[in-house]
Amino acid sequence: MIHVEWHGNGPARICIIGYEIDERSGWGIARYTWQLIRNLKFATGIEVAFTGCGTPSKKLLRRNLEKLAFFCKVFKLKGSLYHAITPILAIPLAVANKSPSVVTVHDLLHFYRGYGSEHKMKLDFAYHAYVFDKLDAAITVAEYWKRDIMRMFGVENKKIHVVYNGVDTDKYKPIKGARSQQPKRILYVGSPTVLRGIDILIQAFNMVSKEYKDTEFLIGGKVDKDYILKLSKKFDVNVKHIGFIPEERLPYLYSSAHVFVNPPTDEFSLMLLEAMACGTPVIARDIFEVREYLGDAALMVNSEKPSELAEAILKLLTDEKLWLRLSRRGLERARTFTWKRTAENTYKVYTKLLG
Repeated sequence: MIHVEWHGNGPARICIIGYEIDERSGWGIARYTWQLIRNLKFATGIEVAFTGCGTPSKKLLRRNLEKLAFFCKVFKLKGSLYHAITPILAIPLAVANKSPSVVTVHDLLHFYRGYGSEHKMKLDFAYHAYVFDKLDAAITVAEYWKRDIMRMFGVENKKIHVVYNGVDTDKYKPIKGARSQQPKRILYVGSPTVLRGIDILIQAFNMVSKEYKDTEFLIGGKVDKDYILKLSKKFDVNVKHIGFIPEERLPYLYSSAHVFVNPPTDEFSLMLLEAMACGTPVIARDIFEVREYLGDAALMVNSEKPSELAEAILKLLTDEKLWLRLSRRGLERARTFTWKRTAENTYKVYTKLLG
């Protein structure tokens, strides 16, 4: 438990319900949870208690028993306020009428055609609607998703609070000497929402390799190595699969790259902010909430066309002034998104509900 200061009448116990994960898991929700709890240290007088839900088992019976045990654990919680890290973890709060309560909505991507399972969509919609109706407030990570929550579920504007994600700029910062001039490294790290994003990336890499010979293409994260190898052969380009990257190695990897490129099918990821914080220009598609985070500090593409992505990469490989401008803007932009600010703005939501 972490003790922080709450400027209200008497002590308050904040119960945060999340997954049993840490910052090294490579999962964005893990980093969000870990950094939120860590950065609530700025105050004293509130007690923050974390209740974890383990990774679901593949076996149906065991999975259902785990769900039952988790529900029972949440039902027994005694707190001044309850905060579920995702809508599905908020279901027991809603069933038990725990109040005041708040849920974080990281995105609604799975309600978009091609991004989620269509046969699950009705069930997902039903439990989201139930949670939004029963809980006192929702936190979401961008104005884009706030508008979606209002449009899809009819939630009142005043019930939804936008609290942006952050980046740890003490950890993610340029490392001198990491970026060699030749070959120029093109990097992607992450778990793409849809696999066709990797397909588009590798097609773009093929086009770049024909125009700019001295390049190195790296893909890291939880992406199937055989799939990348198959696409590399199909499009005749040498792409190195570097697998999962431990947290402590990421700053050097970002700093060593000339360009960080996001698949044009994907939304914003924490990796984009981390790469920018290391001085590496990023390329992303202007889709979903991406513009809210990247502003004019990134090179944006407007479609899924591999040719457009390849053209953007080539611009950063050949235009030194553009590269330096985006590197500088990226560093400045990343500094405006801190986990401390995320915690402070989340704390404001807590105090409003407790007030």
